[in-house]
Amino acid sequence: MPNGAGKTDQRKLEEGKINQVEPTRFNPQPLTEEVIYHESSGKWITLKRFEQMEKENSRQGAIQINEEIMRKVVDFKGVKNLIDMLIKIPGFKIKCSEKEKEIIGQEGSLIVMGRSGTGKTTCAVLRLFTVQMLFHIKQSLAKTNENIRLRDTRIGMEREIELHSIFTTASPCLAREIERFYHQFEIEVKKLTNKKKGLSTA
Repeated sequence: MPNGAGKTDQRKLEEGKINQVEPTRFNPQPLTEEVIYHESSGKWITLKRFEQMEKENSRQGAIQINEEIMRKVVDFKGVKNLIDMLIKIPGFKIKCSEKEKEIIGQEGSLIVMGRSGTGKTTCAVLRLFTVQMLFHIKQSLAKTNENIRLRDTRIGMEREIELHSIFTTASPCLAREIERFYHQFEIEVKKLTNKKKGLSTA
């Protein structure tokens, strides 16, 4: 800075040629909620927010556990084998072609396209039913130290639950028909299973 520049600015300030700006003052705001330091994010957060984050982390943990259990328990090769076993039972009314059995036992998510009456719905229901049936079978055969119970992923609902499957359709008529078909299939399998148990104990 050249000599005398500071004195010139001071003189201008005294003469009112330079506007003097006062710093902004903030009134201190009292905390209305308890806060804690969150180490993972490096931020101060409210206790309420911390509890919400903990619940969400617990939910995500439950989702991960469920996914691991499903990968471990529900193998679609086992689903296909179960279908083969059911079809061979004398008196079992539902028949499946090799292509239908391939669809039912296909790994992962599927998109099945076809004309009306080609067996798409039958494949979907049998796939849903056998996955659920296989899950219950493996649960009942699991060792006592092997926990394969699913967790409820709703926040605040920390409990074990059973496997629940959903079949969705835009047609209420088809939904009722599927429900009737599923329950008939369930009853038929139970009858055949009980009959087989009776023969084996006789």
